[in-house]
Amino acid sequence: STNTATSHDIQATLKKIYRELQALAHCTGIYTCLFITCGHIYDTHAATWFGMDNIMDFWEDWMKLSPDYIIKQLELWACNEEKTCDSLKNMQKQAKNRLDSGFSSITKHLCQGKAVHLRFANFKQIKYKFGIDYEGWPDGIPFSSPYKIQTIDEIHHLWDAIRDNSFQWLKMTSSQHHEYHKQVDTRHNAGETVGVPHQGCSDKGKRCKAVNNEDTPQASKKACRGQAQMTPKSWEDHHNIR
Repeated sequence: STNTATSHDIQATLKKIYRELQALAHCTGIYTCLFITCGHIYDTHAATWFGMDNIMDFWEDWMKLSPDYIIKQLELWACNEEKTCDSLKNMQKQAKNRLDSGFSSITKHLCQGKAVHLRFANFKQIKYKFGIDYEGWPDGIPFSSPYKIQTIDEIHHLWDAIRDNSFQWLKMTSSQHHEYHKQVDTRHNAGETVGVPHQGCSDKGKRCKAVNNEDTPQASKKACRGQAQMTPKSWEDHHNIR
């Protein structure tokens, strides 16, 4: 069956289950909560939860966990089980490769043959220096590396936008780039911290410890485990685009 038919079947079945649970609670006074998540990266049914009366207060008041947090963790757990884990990783990899390819195509003539590497954390510097912008990034999803997106629904929406060309890299016109320069410079001169190229730091030339790049699957894996480390300031300063 198609994804649409499957989604309709899930919704119809869950409605029956909800009605049965509500009827049972009315007759017996039981408390019931139910968490549902999809089991495959291509599933279109969003993860959701259902609770009788004030049963969800138990999770928030006693367990100090919101239902939305629980369902997100359940979805993440499901995507890391068996074949679904590979599907999530493949979707992240495909999205990152397509983003890198499109970015490389639009920037390859800007640095006399030298590659301009896509770094999401430094994109404001890239936009400021090279006049590269984008459009069509899905609403509600932070502009970041696909490897940092850890929910099935979000990575699926991003991949759809990339695949159907809703998302595109753009070269700003001279007037747009000039106007952006003026806006950033005005904010910077007013003392506001903005994403413009930084000056060299005092420890320039000293050896720095290597750290994982945020745009790699290794870094994302550490972040998921709660072991992500802060990037040393010296590394950031040395590697900002100038």
